[in-house]
Amino acid sequence: MKKPTATNQKSEKAMKLISLNNPVVRDLNVDVDLPKKYTSVQLKQMIDAAGGTYKFVQTYLTLSAAKTIDVNKGYLTAVGCNSFFPTEPVIDFPFGSSDFSGKVEVWLTNVKNGDSFTVQFRVSVGFAPGKSGEWRIGSSDTQSHFVAMVPVYQSIDFYIPPITSGMNMSLITLESKFNSDGMWTFKDVIVTKLQ
Repeated sequence: MKKPTATNQKSEKAMKLISLNNPVVRDLNVDVDLPKKYTSVQLKQMIDAAGGTYKFVQTYLTLSAAKTIDVNKGYLTAVGCNSFFPTEPVIDFPFGSSDFSGKVEVWLTNVKNGDSFTVQFRVSVGFAPGKSGEWRIGSSDTQSHFVAMVPVYQSIDFYIPPITSGMNMSLITLESKFNSDGMWTFKDVIVTKLQ
């Protein structure tokens, strides 16, 4: 894990990376719902493993190219995307070199102190053999993390501990960086609220 620079350091709690998904490499046309959405039992296991507390787990918000906004809960922006297909629904990002290659921002609204969330970004990624890339996941309420890319399907999952910022919004980001040519597709983000 890379640490933020001294000027970016926050006193907030660290987000916890969580995952029950194993990388799946298959023909892209086999199953349009890969990686799989978590069941409530799987979410509870991940939250327990991350040290989170909850009375019950409730799917709070799902955003994709087909639904980019929920007036009362939040909205999605895509920075540097190549194409946007609401009927698929996917957002494609162009081939990137060793620099920035697109970012998805999830803005949660009506957030209250004490709210905590799990986040599941579902993506597909591809790059040349022997090459790699990494995801930078961030939150306005936690420190950033870097996660290695895994082709073809990948689920990037994390737990955001109870928010204490006093703000009514929270920003969650997923940003890609390749060490050679690569491309990726955003399928959706599933945000679960813990109560």
